[in-house]
Amino acid sequence: MSEDVEEGMLSATQLDQIRQDVLGKWGELQGAVTDKKRDLMEQLSFHKLMKDIDENMTWITEKLQIANDQCYKETSNLKDKKRAHEALVGEIEIKQVRKAR
Repeated sequence: MSEDVEEGMLSATQLDQIRQDVLGKWGELQGAVTDKKRDLMEQLSFHKLMKDIDENMTWITEKLQIANDQCYKETSNLKDKKRAHEALVGEIEIKQVRKAR
């Protein structure tokens, strides 16, 4: 091609400038996408934490109601009470293992 650029055609310098502009915008977009992904992952972690907290609070509330029950004064069903206590101890151990992960 001759040094003279035909009418309506871009020069190599103009094309290179457009290319550089597009690559710059692409880099900016990739950075924005990476930032958004990081933010979304942080939000997901937060929501998982809040879900776990809610589940644990529900579990604790249920166990507190059982623990505060005055039926312990009645001695007629000690075997059932012992089984319930052992089940509670087992649940606490399971929760401790999960928490350690």
